[in-house]
Amino acid sequence: MPDLFDFCRVHPDFRPLSELGVALDLRYASAQNITGRDLYQGCREAWLHREAFVRLEQAVAALARRRPQWCLRIYDAARPLQVQAQLFARVAGSAQEGYVADPADHSVHNYGFAVDLGLQDEHGQELDLGTPFDDFDPLAQPCLEARFLTEGRLSTRQRDLRVILRESLLASGFTQHPMEWWHFDAKSLEELKGRYPLIA
Repeated sequence: MPDLFDFCRVHPDFRPLSELGVALDLRYASAQNITGRDLYQGCREAWLHREAFVRLEQAVAALARRRPQWCLRIYDAARPLQVQAQLFARVAGSAQEGYVADPADHSVHNYGFAVDLGLQDEHGQELDLGTPFDDFDPLAQPCLEARFLTEGRLSTRQRDLRVILRESLLASGFTQHPMEWWHFDAKSLEELKGRYPLIA
């Protein structure tokens, strides 16, 4: 069976994130995701398009200036379209459908310009940012943080950790997905379609 990420391995515009000194915790390469299955066939590397890679490199440096002992913890990056289809099939027709891009329209992940990530401390521990990755609760939405902080569902520390993550990425040219604290895009889908290679 061909490797799902052969395209990224051989295409000159894609770079492996292991070069950046980040922690790789690839949830779709394990059963720890919404499908309960390893969707990446054992792959333990993550890739981004070189333009997004440069921005993530800047985010790594921004975090290092603020918290030198911490690092970015990568949950997902470039994602093959066939995996996007499996994720969408899991939520299609449900209340969770809005959290997963329809493969017919593509995702920014399918071009290698999106990254899902959190924070890891100096002991190698994942930091708590209020919800797990891919939690489809409104508590995950950045725009609702002030409300949930007031209600006590989000702690001050959890909110502050989100701010540290967000500011590191935004300062590097990423934009944050409005419904997911972990999802950041280096370009919009409109900028990518027809101009950049799709990871099928």
